[in-house]
Amino acid sequence: MTRAAVVALALLAGCAHGEEHLSKADAVRAQKQAGITLYWAGESFEGFPLTAAEVDLPRRALLAYGECDGKSEGIDGFHCTKPQLQVQFLPFTAVGWRIASGCRTVESLRGVPTLQFGGLTLVTGDGIMKVFAPNAAQSRRLALALRGLNGAHPVALPLPTDEHRRIVAWACP
Repeated sequence: MTRAAVVALALLAGCAHGEEHLSKADAVRAQKQAGITLYWAGESFEGFPLTAAEVDLPRRALLAYGECDGKSEGIDGFHCTKPQLQVQFLPFTAVGWRIASGCRTVESLRGVPTLQFGGLTLVTGDGIMKVFAPNAAQSRRLALALRGLNGAHPVALPLPTDEHRRIVAWACP
């Protein structure tokens, strides 16, 4: 995913809903628009309400918990001034992994390859799921709490293909 796309998703999450809290219906609507399975932590997680359920392109979505109240400092200088949790859903593109730098493999979560790469990154059969929180422990708790929109408990994530596993292993030692 390009840096511009990440910034665009962050801007959407930070500015789209203000004080509005979203419901399961909003997440379901985003899932339909994205055309992929979305995983969420419910209408709130650790005191952070669901505040964004956004889709910018097919197979690209974002669920955000908490208010961002973002601040921009130049073209790549956007950052949240309040704590916010995000789960980003992106397609797997082999080309992007060929130029990946700075990623590293961490302990597998939920049975899928897991990386530290601009956030906690889970490689699934549906694509890439990036989890962002104020700290690593909270990112891990959020990743472990994610479940399908119709489930009350976390379920196994779809496994990536062997080819995707090889590509990620090569890119992220």
